[in-house]
Amino acid sequence: MVYNYDSIFLHLHTAYIVQIREGRYPGETVRQAFSHITDGPDCPIAEIYRPREFIDLAESCGWRAQPLGNAMSILEIGLLPERCAAIADRRLAAEHRRFLLELSFDSAGLPLWNSCHAGVDGCFRLTPA
Repeated sequence: MVYNYDSIFLHLHTAYIVQIREGRYPGETVRQAFSHITDGPDCPIAEIYRPREFIDLAESCGWRAQPLGNAMSILEIGLLPERCAAIADRRLAAEHRRFLLELSFDSAGLPLWNSCHAGVDGCFRLTPA
């Protein structure tokens, strides 16, 4: 699984709902909090990548990674009504508020960021370099 940083899951669920509203993982970065809530307590490592970060990682291992898009989780779609409250809450870091403000929506009502669906499931085609 390649987790997409530019997602509703990270910016709305993790940064706002989990860290601010629920008060979980105080003092931890959003990436650290994400790693706790993604694959459960028995998963020792859960990383989240911006597309360029994953492409660079793949290239460092001798692979070429081509982004194909992102898939939305049902959880993310269900969280969209919380977007306005998160944007208005000044406790949410500017990076996350900006992401939520910059979203647009496709004809099906799914959120887009930078012309890509803002889903947590990053999809890449990997080929040998």
